[in-house]
This record gives sequence, structure tokens and C-alpha cells, in this order.
Amino acid sequence: NSSKFLNNAGIVRFVMNNAFGRKVTDEEFVGNIAPFLRAGVPEACGEWTIASLDIVEPNIAKIKAETLILWSKKDRIVKNKGEKLESEIENAKYVEVSGKSHCIMETHSEIVLDSIIEFLTEE
Repeated sequence: NSSKFLNNAGIVRFVMNNAFGRKVTDEEFVGNIAPFLRAGVPEACGEWTIASLDIVEPNIAKIKAETLILWSKKDRIVKNKGEKLESEIENAKYVEVSGKSHCIMETHSEIVLDSIIEFLTEE
């Protein structure tokens, strides 16, 4: 049951620490957990988790749009598949972000923002 998990601050803080690749602040903890405690969300998270266990490899070769892939080198939550995706998507560009954070948009925002701006302004 997801609600038991989400109501256990110790477990949630442990997961967040791993996602960020460092100890989260109290402010980050409160800000990140709040949306998950709204009515119906814990149950939806549980259903999503169960559904996500049935892994079907998508046919990403069908993606033709220019694609930017940003991934932490040693993501602690989802194993880095950036190079694999770059090789399988025709117009992809992969940017590897140092470290082990899963939340690179927060922990490495300058690199992420610079990469997006560069990607969108390339000719």
C-alpha cells in the first residue's frame, strides 16, 4: 500500500536522498512530498508502480524528432541508458551529467539549463 510508504518519513527521506545523490534539506523534503499526500495520489502511485513493473521495450527507433537526452552518469534510481538511447534515436544528442543524482534539474540546474538552451539554439 503506497499510503503506508508515503506516510513513513524515514523511508521517503531515504528515497529522496538517493534520488538527489545527497541528503535533502527539510525544505526540499516538505516541498517534494507535499504533492504526493493529496487525496488519491498515494493510491495512484501504487497503481503506477505496479503497472511500471510490466516493462515493455518501446520502439524508440520510430522517434524522428530532434531529441535531447540528459542523464546523470550514475543515477541512483534509474540506470543510465543515455548512450544507448542516443544510438537508437536518429536525431538524438546525449549529455551526461556528472554525479549520481536522479534529480539533475534541481542538483545540476545550470548544466541542464545550458544544455537545453544550446540544444534549442543549434542550427
